[in-house]
Amino acid sequence: MTPYLLIKVVWSFGLLVPTEEMAGADWRAVNAVTALLAAVAVVLALAFTRPWGERLPAWLVAVPVWAGTGLLVPMLCSRRCSAPPPCAATGRPAPRTCGRTSRSW
Repeated sequence: MTPYLLIKVVWSFGLLVPTEEMAGADWRAVNAVTALLAAVAVVLALAFTRPWGERLPAWLVAVPVWAGTGLLVPMLCSRRCSAPPPCAATGRPAPRTCGRTSRSW
């Protein structure tokens, strides 16, 4: 997570951007927001693994976790509904039969 955070911070300042399009103000704002979210994730990981995390109020840890869950659940549902899971044995996508994504009884 820390390398991701560092890249986002660098991109937020407009340095080392991979494309000219990403040097615009809108992309820099998006990178700043995602850098902030990554920083929160790093602090949460430390809070769960270090002794000082036990002294934090529960709401201070729960609110970012709830917010992250609220952001990820819609993505999980849309991914689950849009493509069948890969076959566990081969790693290839499961075949679609007659447009159905699941077997009939």
